[in-house]
Amino acid sequence: MAETNTEAGQRIQEKFQFYILGLAFTLLGLAIQTASFGVSPVADVMELLGWALLLISALTLASRLEWTPQIYHLFDVQQDIEQDQRDLHDALSKGAKQATVRGTRESIDLDAVLERLDGKLSITRAQIDKLDKGAELKYKLHRYGFILGLMAILVARAWSPVVSLLGL
Repeated sequence: MAETNTEAGQRIQEKFQFYILGLAFTLLGLAIQTASFGVSPVADVMELLGWALLLISALTLASRLEWTPQIYHLFDVQQDIEQDQRDLHDALSKGAKQATVRGTRESIDLDAVLERLDGKLSITRAQIDKLDKGAELKYKLHRYGFILGLMAILVARAWSPVVSLLGL
């Protein structure tokens, strides 16, 4: 089956996230290995700040990647519940009031089933919202941590040459 545009976009996004995760840890490792302290207190503070920000960035992206499958699973559960609701509404519109449960031969009221599905849907949507808000926060921490971490490392490394050039 041909890949949809959405699937292609998700695949590219996943590759990009893994690339950025590797890049963040690599830059952090390189910054730690090549650091030199004692030249300037400002440079030392910026160096350590850069390390902390790059670490925060990498760890929050790793956490976000860890929880992504759970969000997709909940979206599938939501779609299944919504499809079941549509099927039951169609049956009710055709005059059905009850259905027989396979295996037990128990007769159940369709309105009661719809009520249970509404409850399940509310719970699922609440779980999705909670995970989605967490993912959004992790994305912001990752993104800004990465950018600010790079900037802090650049300032730390450029501090002494710039001060020397300006004669400060």
